[in-house]
Amino acid sequence: MNHLDIQGVLSGQLQILTDEHGPAHELLDRSLDDALCLLSDGRLLIDVGHMSEPGAFRFVELVRAKELVPDVRLVPSDRSQIATLRQAYRLHEGGAADSRMSQALSSVGNISTSAVQQSVVSLLTHALEQRASDIHIRVGETSQVLYRLNGEIQLIESPERNKLEAMCRCLYATMCDVSEADFRPNETQDAKMDRSFLPPRLFGVRVATAPQVGGFLMVLRLLYASTGNNLTPAKLGFQPEQLAILDELTEASAGITIIAGGTGSGKSTTLQCLLANALTASEGKLSALTVEDPPEYPIPGAVQIPVSNASTEEERRAAFARAIKAMLRLDPDICMIGEVRDGASGSLAIQAAMTGHQVWTTVHANSAIGVLARFADLGVDRSLFADPEIVRGMLFQTLVQTLCQHCSTLFDLRVPLSDAPAGLQPFLAQLQGRHAGQLRLRGNGCDKCKGKGISGRALLAELVKTDAELMRLFLASDKIGLARHVATLPNYLSLADVTLRNVLQGKIDPRDGVRAVGRYFEMPQVRARWLDERA
Repeated sequence: MNHLDIQGVLSGQLQILTDEHGPAHELLDRSLDDALCLLSDGRLLIDVGHMSEPGAFRFVELVRAKELVPDVRLVPSDRSQIATLRQAYRLHEGGAADSRMSQALSSVGNISTSAVQQSVVSLLTHALEQRASDIHIRVGETSQVLYRLNGEIQLIESPERNKLEAMCRCLYATMCDVSEADFRPNETQDAKMDRSFLPPRLFGVRVATAPQVGGFLMVLRLLYASTGNNLTPAKLGFQPEQLAILDELTEASAGITIIAGGTGSGKSTTLQCLLANALTASEGKLSALTVEDPPEYPIPGAVQIPVSNASTEEERRAAFARAIKAMLRLDPDICMIGEVRDGASGSLAIQAAMTGHQVWTTVHANSAIGVLARFADLGVDRSLFADPEIVRGMLFQTLVQTLCQHCSTLFDLRVPLSDAPAGLQPFLAQLQGRHAGQLRLRGNGCDKCKGKGISGRALLAELVKTDAELMRLFLASDKIGLARHVATLPNYLSLADVTLRNVLQGKIDPRDGVRAVGRYFEMPQVRARWLDERA
């Protein structure tokens, strides 16, 4: 509720249907008389302490059955706000409303900021201070608030279920930019928070919900305003050989570079960094446009086109395709497409690269070469993208936890490694003997790392610059030949090579490296290369 609601009631533009003379009054459980307030525009103001009561749900069902309003939308409120609105309505009904009374009641409505909204803001602020990437709110038989910190889920608190449920309902219904502000715990829903509620260091918060047995899950993805500021590919963690390839891809006048990785692998940060650096290098002489659903981070110098919320996945895909088509008519030099999620967006991205634009995008795939198979799987015509002048580069990345340099310990061959796959310890001993460097392991934690033994996350990336032979092998479905050819490409580093470099530099625990990229960095050909040659 806000001052516009007060003015609407005082002017007669809004009616309270649950008033004692209103058509919905007889449907209302008397115990909820001062906790519910149904407005003629379909909004049902409900005290947050009563949002999970069966009587409230029965009332909604009865109102919908009698079709008193087009649709009922729950709006978390509190008793004082409801009482203020009713007072304004009775003054209007009695003809006693004047301008001074209107101003007084409006000010009361503004001051009565929901305490539940404040608890949401406090939660966001605390998560921001901890540098969490996500907040998980699990409401069920056991209700929990968890943060994802440095890639790991950690339990923060276990509040009462009613408190968490009221917080989630309030967050979705009153603090999100959605067309339908009706939180439905039995359905999957997506939204983004209104930026007016966000702490200054957050650029945005994506909200996703899903039902679970006995309750629901709400996940908040925190998008930090400063994530890409002053970042360079080198600071992100790309290796020198990879930086040389990135320079070539950035300088190309046309063609597409595709970034792959799982959820939370840093694809958006890399995309933002590469685009921002390209714009900086052009000294403002290039026009860069992005299409994102929604924009995750601000990119100075780029025009960022948001894809508005859609009620279904089909509508979202159609809106995304329309936005890409519109972008191509706006005379861009560089196009950034937030994500290729289906054949339509993939085909449009390829067409943009074919028509003389430099294009950057992301896709979900499990390796750099796997990008090609993923595009084919989405239904994009192979004859369109199997061309090194069109698809110029493919990047796969993941993140791995970095060791706290204050409490990490030196690798000691005499001390058995716990939680390590068989064969890892002797391989590390040989590796350290052949290469300069210090292998380090996770320590027990200290004050600097808050007892975790880790200080952040490092980028592990595999970058491939395409050529004609690579595309020929792909079209021939020669997977073995393709893998062998990629290994011979100039400046190519496998994910195993990058992982082992980080291990030798003492940045990551080799056991974390195994978990991040799989055991294939222990494959015979990798072991032979690192034990028989200096890489």
